[in-house]
Amino acid sequence: MIHTNLMEVLELLDKEKKIYEIFKNCPYQVLKKINVRTYNSGELVIIQGRSYDNMLFVADGKVEIYVESEQGKKYSMAVYDKLSFVGELELFNKKPYMRFVRAIGKVVVLEIPRDRFLDWLEQDRKFNFYFMSFLSNECYDSFCC
Repeated sequence: MIHTNLMEVLELLDKEKKIYEIFKNCPYQVLKKINVRTYNSGELVIIQGRSYDNMLFVADGKVEIYVESEQGKKYSMAVYDKLSFVGELELFNKKPYMRFVRAIGKVVVLEIPRDRFLDWLEQDRKFNFYFMSFLSNECYDSFCC
């Protein structure tokens, strides 16, 4: 289910203090283009091999990141919690997604169009730093833990 209502995005920011802190300096031109999408348990958020033009932000719930072999065997790579970004590698490189992303329970995702997300990074130094920290932590966790 998808919602493009700016009021719903603003209500979510008002309701969730941590999300508000991340999005508080988000330019209006970006905010008004964010879509709120809800997924039920087991639904695919992203399909391996497909291209998407959005950065995803997990606003509520958890998603499983996994790959599937040609023989159909599933290899779980990670579980991303609330406040995680999904699709950063593919977004910057304009490549198809390397993995599946599946909802674990009910999940609410904010879809941010690629061009607007890049504008936001350029305009908001604090958000840029937050996002770079997120990427650094993801790299560190994948190599060390």
